[in-house]
Amino acid sequence: MRVSVFVVMSTRTILIFIGTKTGWLIANLFLFVAETLCGIINKIVLRSIRKKSCLYFWRLIIMKKLTPLQLIAITLMVAISLTQLFGLGIAGVTVLLGVVFFFIDKTTRKVSDAESGFDIKLVSRNLQDKKIWVWIVLPVLTNIIPVLFAKRMLPQYIEHVLNRTAGMLTFSNILLLALQLIILALGEEIAWRAFFQNQIMKHMPSIAAILITSALFSIGHIASGSPIVVMYDIFFIFIDSIIFGIIFLKTKNAWCSFFAHLLGNITGVMLLLFLR
Repeated sequence: MRVSVFVVMSTRTILIFIGTKTGWLIANLFLFVAETLCGIINKIVLRSIRKKSCLYFWRLIIMKKLTPLQLIAITLMVAISLTQLFGLGIAGVTVLLGVVFFFIDKTTRKVSDAESGFDIKLVSRNLQDKKIWVWIVLPVLTNIIPVLFAKRMLPQYIEHVLNRTAGMLTFSNILLLALQLIILALGEEIAWRAFFQNQIMKHMPSIAAILITSALFSIGHIASGSPIVVMYDIFFIFIDSIIFGIIFLKTKNAWCSFFAHLLGNITGVMLLLFLR
């Protein structure tokens, strides 16, 4: 059975038990995107996996001679992100690992800022492309839309997100909150775009690298709650991550994806606090 069929049918089976009108509205939206993404994965990823085995891509990465440091870092980030599926709550460590390994790898290989995917000097040149501004501003919409929709149809979502981020953000102090949003967004972009996506993108199609990075990034944000709320939350995190990945692909500069990430986070947090 094709993996896309398995994923979609399994999702449909789970959603049979969600009888609310809101649940079905969100489920239909989720399934449409899931079917589309699974189709892409079947064509790009699974076609390659069928050639030999499910470890095809991992062997491909090794044959392409990733450095031992890069391979260890990528393996750890994948493994720790997946622990969130079991409720261990340690997925945030991947950001710290990614940042540390990024700078160690950059220093040991003596690569330039531009080659590393994190060059602040190129930002002005990157932003001269008017098309990239569309992608940078897009996360504002992808943070406003789910909150406004949830306010009417899924009010539990607002408290869910606030509870999920309560351990990382101080909502009572605006200046401290702004600093935390900057640090978190910058750290995630260094770890997941400048390091993780940048490395695996060298050894597989760009769209596959973006989807894999975004899937792991989203899984790392899973928090306990009702299934429909969690699915709704992770769905929009996944969409945002794809946008950040596309920005990095187009600019080869995590500073640009950081601006989009920060803009989206600020918009979402401010709106959540206002509607709370």
